[in-house]
Amino acid sequence: MAVVGYARVSSVGQKLDVQLEKLKQYGCDKIFEEKVSGTTANRVQLHRCLEYLREGDSLVITKLDRLARSTFHLTQIANQLEEKSVDFVVLDQQIDTSTPTGKLLFNMLASIAEFETEIRKERQLEGIEKAKSKGVKFGAKKKLTEQEIEQMTQEREAGVLVKDLAKKYGISIPSVYRLIGGEMDLQRALNSVGKTCFVKYYEEFASDKPVEDIVEILLNKEGYAETASRTRVNNARKIIRQGLSNQALDLVINSNHSLVTEEVKKIATLIKRSS
Repeated sequence: MAVVGYARVSSVGQKLDVQLEKLKQYGCDKIFEEKVSGTTANRVQLHRCLEYLREGDSLVITKLDRLARSTFHLTQIANQLEEKSVDFVVLDQQIDTSTPTGKLLFNMLASIAEFETEIRKERQLEGIEKAKSKGVKFGAKKKLTEQEIEQMTQEREAGVLVKDLAKKYGISIPSVYRLIGGEMDLQRALNSVGKTCFVKYYEEFASDKPVEDIVEILLNKEGYAETASRTRVNNARKIIRQGLSNQALDLVINSNHSLVTEEVKKIATLIKRSS
């Protein structure tokens, strides 16, 4: 029965020394370590650590936030460990799921963490609304003016290569395509997703959850199962990642398509106002 440790810090500049020392003092036989943000889904060492664990082993970490990027993710890992019959130990919070008390404490802390996240989110939204009311603008400043975009579009129509336009205006090639033909590309993307589905499940698409998790959630939601597919979910995520959410919502709001009802347009309008 192996005692396996996992240590993580968010950036290259931070040190793992304190966590490693605690894990070694506890008696870990093997320690997986990495320097990567907790919100990143692709954590190679964490995946290797979870695959390495066998029945009867113990997974040891120093704090809960070193392991999971959200309460949902933490619950997933906990279930995975339970299925493998692996005990879970958190040193700083004094949790040991090999004992009834430890299991109870773990579940309580997970619930409290979820509650704190919701409170923090609510306060953040209140702060954003207050800042907006004072005229504060959020988001990155546009690199190009409307006149420059128009000029770039004309140059492209005249035959100038996209890579040359990107170099001239100091932007990436995908940005050139988005700016000179973004609305048309977005219209095609939205058609492949389904405007109704995109709006009704916008919050899932815009969340931090891995694509696979979103697929499973949406496939099981009432009213989506008939039209859902992995391709549609991936396309919807792509729209969000490209930073085109407001454009997407505008297209839905102004759409004359029979599937886009007034109710859907109303939902899209509310989402846009709160974003």
